[in-house]
Amino acid sequence: MEESNLSSRNLKDNEDELLYYRNVETGQKIARKRTKKMQNEIVSEIYYVPEYEKRVFNEDYVKEFSLDKFGEAIPYVDGEITILNNYFYDFWGYFLKAEGTSLYGHLKRYAYGTKDWCWPNIELISLKMDKSQNTIRNLLDLLERYGFIYKFNVTNKSRENVEESPVYKIRKQVPLLTQKLIEGDPSLSIGTDDPPHIKKAKKKEQTGLPERLKTEHKKFVNKMLDQSKNVNILDAMEYELIYSDILSKGAIQKLYSDKHQKIKETTHPKTVTMSEKESNLTDSVKEILKSRLSKPSFETWFSSFYIKLHDNLCVILVTDEFYRDWIHSRYLKVLLEILHELGEDIQNIDVRVIQ
Repeated sequence: MEESNLSSRNLKDNEDELLYYRNVETGQKIARKRTKKMQNEIVSEIYYVPEYEKRVFNEDYVKEFSLDKFGEAIPYVDGEITILNNYFYDFWGYFLKAEGTSLYGHLKRYAYGTKDWCWPNIELISLKMDKSQNTIRNLLDLLERYGFIYKFNVTNKSRENVEESPVYKIRKQVPLLTQKLIEGDPSLSIGTDDPPHIKKAKKKEQTGLPERLKTEHKKFVNKMLDQSKNVNILDAMEYELIYSDILSKGAIQKLYSDKHQKIKETTHPKTVTMSEKESNLTDSVKEILKSRLSKPSFETWFSSFYIKLHDNLCVILVTDEFYRDWIHSRYLKVLLEILHELGEDIQNIDVRVIQ
C-alpha cells in the first residue's frame, strides 16, 4: 500500500494531477485588445502578439528526463550535500557570472539527495541573493542556455487547471566546457531581437575564455590526465537542438481558441474611472501576477485589466467575455490570495466586462 501511494505522488510530492508543459511560438499572430489613457478616457485598441501552443509532457517523461545525459561531466562524486566542484567556479563562472553560479547553488541545494528537480520560490531566492526577480529570471535563462537546468511550466488539473510554480530539472554533475566555449566561436550570430543578457552571453561565447583562463583550463585537463581520469572535451553542445527535440515529444495544445483570435477592429472605446487606491491596487496585483505566471500567461490574460472595490467585493474589469470567462474559471483563487497578501479585506471577486 505504501509503495502504491508513493508511486502516485507527483514531483511536488502530492497526489494532484499536474500538467507539465513548455510554451512554443507557432509563427502565427493573434489580435488582442489593450487600453490606454487618452485625456480623460480609457481607449481600447487592437494589436498583435505571437501565437503560442503548449507542448505537454506526462509525469513519467519529466521524471525520467535528465540533463546529465548530455555533455561530458567532470570527474567527481556528488554526495548528499550541496557539492560544487572548483571547476564550476573557475571556468563556468566566467560565462554564468557570480550571480549565475550562486543561483545554481541554490537550485542544486533544493534538488537534494537523488532528486534532480525542484520548484523553487523565485521571490525568496531573489531576497536571499539580493537581486530583483527579473535578474533571477535572466540568470535562469543563462543556466538553461548552458544545460544546467530545464524548466517545465505546470498547471494543476486537479484544481481547475490553475497555474502553479514551474518545475526545474537540475543537472547534478557539472559539465566540461566545450571547445567552442574555451576557444570562442566568431561565427556565432547575435540576433537583434536577443534579450540584453543573451547578447552579453553570446559576446563572451564569440571570444571564448580569456587567455589566462585558457591556460588554467589546460592545466586542469593535464592534471586530470595525469591522474588517469577520462577527460573528453566535446567540440560543442547544441542545447537548442536538444531542447527542440524534447519539445517535439510533447503533445500539442493550442493556448488560444478561435473565439479569442476573432477580435473585431471596430471595437468602441470603453472608459474606466478608478480611484487612486484602485489604480495603485491594480498596479500592485499586476506586478505580483507578472512574477508568478509565465510570461505568455501574464501577457495573454492580465496585461490589461482594472480593479473596482465595493466594500468586501473586488470587481475585475476586462475587455471582453472571453477574458472574463477564462479568468473566472481559472484564476479567482490566485487573485483572492494576492489581494489578501496586499492586506485587502476582500471576501469575493467578480469578473465583469467593461461596459
